[in-house]
Amino acid sequence: MLRREESERQRFRIQEPIRDVLHLVSRELVAQGVSVQEELDPDLPPVEADRIETQQVVMNLLVNAVHALSELPTERRQIRVRTERHGDEVVKVTIEDAGPGIAPEELSTVVEPFFTTRSGSLGMGLAICRPIVEAHGSRIWGENTGDGARLSFNLPLAKPDHTND
Repeated sequence: MLRREESERQRFRIQEPIRDVLHLVSRELVAQGVSVQEELDPDLPPVEADRIETQQVVMNLLVNAVHALSELPTERRQIRVRTERHGDEVVKVTIEDAGPGIAPEELSTVVEPFFTTRSGSLGMGLAICRPIVEAHGSRIWGENTGDGARLSFNLPLAKPDHTND
């Protein structure tokens, strides 16, 4: 299940696949009583990555965040999706939920295969994300915020396009 084929990398603005995924899951978010706050930096330069794989990573992180909120009262079911430039070479994407957080001893294994905190789950969602992100020369990680969990990943900025010089 984790075997990967070659990525089809292209230049795109990171906000586009994030908004595509948010649109795809919008009905489910409403049905679950989850509100999403978007903080997508409009001035970020394009990334160079596989767009479909990027959507898959964002989708998995959103689904996990929704599940983390399922036991909370509706008014506390909040997710924040943020993009920002992180250094000179990458864009950082963060999905943050207001759920119970990740046990400190589990932070280092949260993206490993078969790790799960939910009964009935195979624990493959984040494990699928990790090789996708690593194939782009980047990383994915989790941390606690004090008010929930934050999962972030980096994608490389596209090299400057000099074809019109």
